[in-house]
Amino acid sequence: MSRIRCLVGVLGVLTLGTICLNRFADQRNAALAAHDPLDLLKRIEVLEARVASLEMRPLPRTYAEPSSTPVVPKHWSEREFNGSPVYIIPLGANDKHD
Repeated sequence: MSRIRCLVGVLGVLTLGTICLNRFADQRNAALAAHDPLDLLKRIEVLEARVASLEMRPLPRTYAEPSSTPVVPKHWSEREFNGSPVYIIPLGANDKHD
């Protein structure tokens, strides 16, 4: 007898949950349908025109000036590995490499 009551309770809760979710979905769909498609089409046209104008502008070209000597912080130590400079970078304030 208690199994039947439990089963009826679970089915009742599931039914109420389904009804609530269905109403929530209906409200959401109604809110989405409230938007005027002409407003959205106008917005798309404005955005496409803006993209076209941005694509027509040339991008500024910037070049970094190569420095003669690399700027290296004082606490880094320089080593050489396979003929190329390598820098030892301490991980903490107390880590010092010579």
